[in-house]
Amino acid sequence: MKTYMKHLMPIVALAMAFAACDDTNESGFVPAEPVPADNMAVYFDNTNPEEFIILAGEEYAPTIDVSRLNCEKAAVVPIHVISMNSALSVPAQVEFEAGQETAQFELKFDNLEPNKKYEFDLQIDEAYTNPYKATPGAVRYTGFVSKTSWDPYKKVTYSINYKGDKWQNYDAVVYRLGEMNRYRIEKFLGTDCDFTFYLGGKSSYDGYSMFEPYNGYEDYLDSEINSFYWYDAKTGDYPVMTMDDGTQLSYICVCRSWGSTSYSYISNDFSYGQLYCYEVAYEDGSAEWWKYMTFYFSDLNAE
Repeated sequence: MKTYMKHLMPIVALAMAFAACDDTNESGFVPAEPVPADNMAVYFDNTNPEEFIILAGEEYAPTIDVSRLNCEKAAVVPIHVISMNSALSVPAQVEFEAGQETAQFELKFDNLEPNKKYEFDLQIDEAYTNPYKATPGAVRYTGFVSKTSWDPYKKVTYSINYKGDKWQNYDAVVYRLGEMNRYRIEKFLGTDCDFTFYLGGKSSYDGYSMFEPYNGYEDYLDSEINSFYWYDAKTGDYPVMTMDDGTQLSYICVCRSWGSTSYSYISNDFSYGQLYCYEVAYEDGSAEWWKYMTFYFSDLNAE
């Protein structure tokens, strides 16, 4: 009998423990409220930018897009401000007409100081969102507004290698957007397109960051190569680059990295940069592989 009780006691204790756990779960569990069948699943569009840059002297009224999956009825949807700089303001609600999928509201501002970030954090009222529906956006949206300008920052001599061992050289000015990590070379490679770039993450070489385009490009990625093409969004095509000898480059594919090795990088002291051209295609239908571009930067007052 003692042996029987010896084995029985742990079982009883274990059952009591499970019962205690069950009681705790039951008492602490609050079932989620069901989502009404006519819930609109409202969200901030993922096409909304994370930043609104107001250039000095520019008249610009930023707008924010809000969309919904169920757009059958007219609706007024509250917008909650989680946090916002006092220089900014938004309406307390956004209105949809019956059948309207996307609505906009204006992000207003007043007396912005140059080169200062004015941040905001907004959220759709929970009653109008649906956590069980996938949307091309989010119910919360954060970003900032900044008033700034493109100012001369550095001089640069950059060159591109093409058609065997030929080189085309350019002298230009690098402009910086206020105090931001964003730079621009105008009419890049003799085209009507500017090259806007920034210093990205750490490269595989000490003292160098990744040489990253900011806009005007299309990514090309596979299992090993991380690269991009220059792209002109205004024309919807690749910009054609004409060299002094008449050779026309139809497109360039720039290799950021291959595996763990960086191929396009810029020094942290902003003195040298390199873009490695994985492919250079020509208007005559030919192409070359592994050409490259070099950038030598200097101070504006340097001789």
